[in-house]
Amino acid sequence: MTHTPAAIALSVQGLQKTIGKRTIIRNITFDVQAGEVFGFLGPNGAGKTTTIRMIVGLIAPTAGRILIDGHDVRTDFLAAMHKVGCIVENPEMYKYMTGWQNLEHFATMLGDCTEERIHEVVQLVKMDARIHDKVKSYSLGMRQRLGIAQALLGRPKLLILDEPTNGLDPAGIRELREFIRTLAAEEGLAVFVSSHMLAEVQMMCDRVAILSGGEIVKVTSVHDIVEHGENRVEWTVDPLDIAHRVIAQELRNQPLEQVGTTKLVATVTRAQTAQINEKLIAAGVHLYSVTIQNQLEELFLQITGGESIA
Repeated sequence: MTHTPAAIALSVQGLQKTIGKRTIIRNITFDVQAGEVFGFLGPNGAGKTTTIRMIVGLIAPTAGRILIDGHDVRTDFLAAMHKVGCIVENPEMYKYMTGWQNLEHFATMLGDCTEERIHEVVQLVKMDARIHDKVKSYSLGMRQRLGIAQALLGRPKLLILDEPTNGLDPAGIRELREFIRTLAAEEGLAVFVSSHMLAEVQMMCDRVAILSGGEIVKVTSVHDIVEHGENRVEWTVDPLDIAHRVIAQELRNQPLEQVGTTKLVATVTRAQTAQINEKLIAAGVHLYSVTIQNQLEELFLQITGGESIA
């Protein structure tokens, strides 16, 4: 049985944006496939928002092409925009209206959206119980879900979410993450997520593009980062001297740092971490905790020279 490659929902090819004499986006190229969650990361001023504005046709690129479900944003704008739904930060809704009334209003603007489709998106975002309540009574997480429902009304192939977890509490963030994963897996939607929350991106996304200084410096699979990347690992142990000897033997010439009287820190792969844990237990060391720092954060800091993403 041959594997059919996923359709390309978004193709960005050689994108460039120059304002005056300053080039702020340089030769950006990447694809987003149907059914995947694609993370778009970069420090402040890296060009994330400018790129998104070009993708959705708010500003024109100086050079390059953007194809949404095969439609060129420059030459076939209406067809391209019909295939994309977009939410930038917190969606703006009419708070004095119900969720249903808001969706009806946006459906009217689309022109070809039926009441049946409104029912479908309400079920999709699991808002059946509250859809006839006024939006002013909704939590931020519910308003986010209503915004996504609105973005899905036109059956887009691509959903763009710019900082979707802004302002959400931990429960809301987890709920949104799981919902986004479900949209991609069950609906076959391509979801493009711009975010500064690296731990969330690592749990949510299939692949990530890292932007720095207006250029893509890396596009990589999150699985590869987790499985093959090196992680900063901290062990809390007792006794320290035996643990130090065991870990040092496993690391050979790799650096091993001591923090206080109970902690040891080293940069190792996931496989090395498991081997070290087994050796520590076999040596009779009490292993109180093993803390692995966010791998995506480590990679991000390495390739952007330590620039803050916030």
